[in-house]
Amino acid sequence: MADDVNEEEGSAEAMLSSAPLTEEPVMLEEVYKELRAGIEKAVEALRRDLSKVRTGRAHAGMLDSIRVDYYGQPTPINQMTDGELIRLPIPPLTEERRKEMVKMTKKHGEESKVAVRKHRRDALEMIDTLDKDGDVPADDADRGKKKVEEMVADGVKQIEHVVEAKEKEILVV
Repeated sequence: MADDVNEEEGSAEAMLSSAPLTEEPVMLEEVYKELRAGIEKAVEALRRDLSKVRTGRAHAGMLDSIRVDYYGQPTPINQMTDGELIRLPIPPLTEERRKEMVKMTKKHGEESKVAVRKHRRDALEMIDTLDKDGDVPADDADRGKKKVEEMVADGVKQIEHVVEAKEKEILVV
């Protein structure tokens, strides 16, 4: 019976000694979670911004920012159609204007990359703080920093793909 008690104590000690190991990755997982959320927000903001960039084709999103006075209230024009037809003459984009749109698209892409880099800086600072406070071993902190860099690289690639797709859409005549 004494052996049974020692085994139970041993397993309890094993559980206690393993408890900090499960907490450390949880702290790093929180850092990763915040970084993922920041990257996703940056990509979504980029998509939203690029949806407003004209590509040469008419679409309902072009009217989102147009407001008209409707019974004393500024109302988006696309909510006022009431089944009626709204005709808007949209001239085709010139090559020069298309190039300007591509520059604007690249600018939005670069702003998104800057936002992702800001989130990277924040994540790395959080990992450094966890390392300095002793909440995370140095090896885990180094692995965490590498994972942050990989996540940021994936986010930047995602932004580049969105920008490239929009550029192709703009340049199609």
